[in-house]
Amino acid sequence: TVVMITAVCWVPKGAAKTVPDKYQPDDEEILRLQREIRNEDQKRVEEEDDEINTNSNKSPSKNNEDISEFDLEHYDDEDEEGLEEFGLGGLLDSVAPEEPLQIEEDDEAEVEELEDVMIKPTDALVLAARSEDDFFSLEVHTYEEDQDNLYVHHDIVLPTYPLCLEWLDFDSTSDEGKSGNFVAIGTFNPEIEIWNLDILDNVEPSITLGGEKKKDQSPKRPSQKKKKKNLLLPGSHTDAVLGLSWNRQHKKVLASASADKTVKLWDIQAQTCLHTFTHHADKVQSVQWNPIEASVLLTGGLDKTSAVFDVRNPAAVAYWRYDSDVESINWNLHSPNTFLVSDEKGNVYNHDVMKPGQFLWTLNAHSKAVTGLAIHPYYKDLVVTASTDKSLKFWDVTGGRPNCLHSLSMNNQKLFCLSFYKDSPNLLAVGTKDGLQIVNVSQYAAVRKRFNM
Repeated sequence: TVVMITAVCWVPKGAAKTVPDKYQPDDEEILRLQREIRNEDQKRVEEEDDEINTNSNKSPSKNNEDISEFDLEHYDDEDEEGLEEFGLGGLLDSVAPEEPLQIEEDDEAEVEELEDVMIKPTDALVLAARSEDDFFSLEVHTYEEDQDNLYVHHDIVLPTYPLCLEWLDFDSTSDEGKSGNFVAIGTFNPEIEIWNLDILDNVEPSITLGGEKKKDQSPKRPSQKKKKKNLLLPGSHTDAVLGLSWNRQHKKVLASASADKTVKLWDIQAQTCLHTFTHHADKVQSVQWNPIEASVLLTGGLDKTSAVFDVRNPAAVAYWRYDSDVESINWNLHSPNTFLVSDEKGNVYNHDVMKPGQFLWTLNAHSKAVTGLAIHPYYKDLVVTASTDKSLKFWDVTGGRPNCLHSLSMNNQKLFCLSFYKDSPNLLAVGTKDGLQIVNVSQYAAVRKRFNM
């Protein structure tokens, strides 16, 4: 079994419901399921009818007796009650909306169920994109910091390999765009799925941006013609979605980077593509909004460049070039005019947007690709890097002279991503080939001493 955590992100404290809702199919979905049940039953009865007709010459009187009980002449007129004869009543009940969970004081089982799903104010939630052989999922983990206890609260089954995650609190399903608890997911498919994290046992995303047009579900006669590839929705990416960034100041706007060499802006509420940027010559690996300037984007690609531009003037692009493909990018929250970039050869570069093509400093941090790059939310000179060379390193970059304070191996496994938790800034989520791990950076003496933690 090969397990990989390919992307991680934290849910801000207080964003999740204390008691998540249970998934309830809407009326349209119930009708669809009921139609499927009826169609399957009709098919089964027709097959039985054919079998009876085949044997009719052998014992006609007996066959007439056998089928009379089914009243096939009036089969199409039967209501749901008639389906009970075929043992389908219970199945129909299972797809009907459930009653809201009612907790009675004397019902210990329901109280225990409520406690199992309850999210306490002290709980930290971290999202992990997981692949395990041919099974793909989003795991919602609960971390109890006081007990150093990490477990899966619930998960969501995904259709294909997940590549990137972005948490957002914009509810596109409400007319007013209320706050919520959602995650955008990019996969090998040319679409972006946005899921409601406050619903347990969810089976479908709240919305999907781009992707294939929905197939016509109406019955059609068999065709001998060669099947055509499904058409994509207008504005859709045409290849895998590799990076996502939600605009926290303009909350209905989401940026995406793709293997189709483009960067797109999406109106989440209208579920449409606002603009497509084509400033990279190869796959675009990463995208990130500037934390202060709401219209400024940073991107990095497999064309060995990073780029900064204002989306209001996309023709004016500032570029930086490297010797290998870009792996990760990160704006500096403490100095929003600067940003870090890591590459496939293990290097890290520091940049100033006012100095295109130049580097403030460079660092050969690892022997292999630097797949994760993060700046501590509180200590501006503490940078952490993760690599496929199986090491996690902590750097003091004071004065532009990076110094490695500590290096550790994470169970001798390759590392793919990392993210600091702003609500408890010493906590670091690390995605590895062995699963998700939580690291408290203050536990390492050299780091603790240098930054007086």
